[in-house]
Amino acid sequence: MSLEEILSHYKTILIALEKASDIQLHSSQPNQIIQHSTKKDGSVITEIDLLSEQIILDAIKKSFPHDSIHSEEQGFFEPNHSENKKRIWFVDPLDGTASFLEGLPHFGPTLALVEDDKIIFAALFLPKINERWVVIPKFGVYSLISKGNEHFQAIKHIDPKRLTRSSQGLNHRSVLYVPSQFHLFAQTKWPGKIRSLGSLSAHLFYTAIGRSDCVIVPSRWQEWDVAAGFSALFAEQRYLFQPSLHPDSKHSSGSFSRVSDLFSSINTKKSLPVIFGNKHAVQFFTTPSSIKLLNI
Repeated sequence: MSLEEILSHYKTILIALEKASDIQLHSSQPNQIIQHSTKKDGSVITEIDLLSEQIILDAIKKSFPHDSIHSEEQGFFEPNHSENKKRIWFVDPLDGTASFLEGLPHFGPTLALVEDDKIIFAALFLPKINERWVVIPKFGVYSLISKGNEHFQAIKHIDPKRLTRSSQGLNHRSVLYVPSQFHLFAQTKWPGKIRSLGSLSAHLFYTAIGRSDCVIVPSRWQEWDVAAGFSALFAEQRYLFQPSLHPDSKHSSGSFSRVSDLFSSINTKKSLPVIFGNKHAVQFFTTPSSIKLLNI
């Protein structure tokens, strides 16, 4: 299928993401009071998480009734007498919930569709800053523009800074995205800027398209947290590195060609952070003195 045909095939899902985004954007206004609570794992859940999730799940069940779903709040859903047990949607209805509650700009719904252990479609919407991203692995990462009347136009995103980042080494302008509590589990000698946006998906997508040189993914992630972002990194051929607690052990680094290989290799080491970036950033972190892990 062409890019336009693929977008048309998933149009109902994109519309659902847009509806969820509109609700989140309206609810993020200063005068809104949002009901929220703390889950057992310490993360925050709001009424907007649940409402957004229901909108997205209803769209998936209606348009793709034989697909399974694994969502953050409602858990695993498998339709009765499913004819296609190899397709599963991973859904995070509101990535960056804490940022959403704090009035920060990077939050929104994200999802990914896995078929035969390969991510074949993914999306991230960031309503506060009016950004929409889709991933079609054989095409890459595209920016979506809403044209009204439930129509979207895909534009290949080309960041002029990406060419510079890919051709030059690291310097004081090089950008590293880290978790908000990075200082509690690691120290680094990164030569440039260290930032946290409050949205792991935004970190992953921005590193994929070249807005940053590198991203550190915290340990103990769930598939819905990272599936869409990992697919963006996969589509744009970023590099992977996983530091070890043992200085003498062999580091794993290099590009990856299959998302299934990526998940299986990282799933065995969920207690360790994972690093993605361009080749210069990955080379930097393969140096043992570049990062020190604390209290893992």
